[in-house]
Amino acid sequence: MLMYSTGMRPGEIIALTWCDIDFNKKQINIYKTIVNKKIGPVKTKSSKRKIDMLPLSKLALKEQYKITSDYEFILLAPQKAILVS
Repeated sequence: MLMYSTGMRPGEIIALTWCDIDFNKKQINIYKTIVNKKIGPVKTKSSKRKIDMLPLSKLALKEQYKITSDYEFILLAPQKAILVS
C-alpha cells in the first residue's frame, strides 16, 4: 500500500525508519536507500525529497506502527518480525 500510494522505490521503503515519518506534517522524508544490504544516500539529488502522505499512506503507516513501533525500522526482516495473533 505504501509503495502504491507514494511512488517510493523498494530500497527507499526498506530503509525507512520511524524518524523519517512526520505524522503531524503528514510527510515522509526520503534521503536514504538500501542497496545490496547497505544503507546509503539516494541515487540523485532530486531523489532526496519529502513526500506528502495521502490518506492511504497514512493508514498503511498507522497500521504498521501498531506492529513495529518498538523498532527503528518500519519494515523488519523476517527473523525480527513479531507474530500477532
